[in-house]
Amino acid sequence: MKMDYSIKDFRNNLILLLLTMVIFSCKSQNNTVNNALIYEIVFWDYFSNDNLDLIINDTTIIKNVLLSSEGSSGLTKVWVKIFYENGIYFYITSIDNSKRPITMNSQKQIFEVILNKKIKIFKIPVKKGRYLYFYNDKDEGVLLMQTKKQPILD
Repeated sequence: MKMDYSIKDFRNNLILLLLTMVIFSCKSQNNTVNNALIYEIVFWDYFSNDNLDLIINDTTIIKNVLLSSEGSSGLTKVWVKIFYENGIYFYITSIDNSKRPITMNSQKQIFEVILNKKIKIFKIPVKKGRYLYFYNDKDEGVLLMQTKKQPILD
């Protein structure tokens, strides 16, 4: 029995193998990035030209930024991501998109949210979830929703 295996067949199989490897490696890298995410912080709903400062564990993250909720989603354009990379914690904001180091505690983080010069302190346990959504309540001021799964925001 003679097998006709041409160079073209070999090349096509090799391309298919390489593409499969690239797809699986991208998926693997994406999971690594997700695991490195510590917190995703969003300011969501009922903000209208409100002045914000955000301090996390004595590090000023956001200073003197105006928040306004937009459209039907209620989201503002301000977000913060905190992640762990090579033994160091970093944060990035939507304001300047620069990566900066931050000190994180193993159990709880202290968030100081200053909205229109009113300070509210949140002690945020790590185990309750990485997705943090701050929203503005007309009676109680800034409130927090913390989840383990990323909610769908319309």
